[in-house]
Amino acid sequence: MATLPEPSRTLAARLLSELEYEEQLVGYDMSSTSGSTRRVLYSLHEVCDFMRMEGVDDPMLRGGGGIIGYLDFAELCTWIGDVLGDQDLATAVTELTANDESYRDQLVAVRRLVRERLDQCEVMLRSVAEGVESDDAAYAGAE
Repeated sequence: MATLPEPSRTLAARLLSELEYEEQLVGYDMSSTSGSTRRVLYSLHEVCDFMRMEGVDDPMLRGGGGIIGYLDFAELCTWIGDVLGDQDLATAVTELTANDESYRDQLVAVRRLVRERLDQCEVMLRSVAEGVESDDAAYAGAE
């Protein structure tokens, strides 16, 4: 999997923020026992947590009650690029999902990539905050 270039501070802040109602992404919790339930997602972090497959490895042991967090990957790519403004991540997700692999394999790969991007953003903003604190301390010491 390709490593994404570092995001700008502005992009990092945007990717870690909660979005407005009109910027939402819709996914579906899919279950063989209860059907599909619409889920509204307001942040990239929420999307990352939503992309999961629980209890689907051995449905006979669980009475068929596994849950899949389903997202249309084309919609996800559009949302990441147009709403969040992260063209690098949108392109990488498009490339990961442009093959004939199973939904499960694509979901695992996309979730890993989104988690990597969130980690990059957190590191970026933490280093900016530490730099500001260091600058403030140095400025206070100069007085």
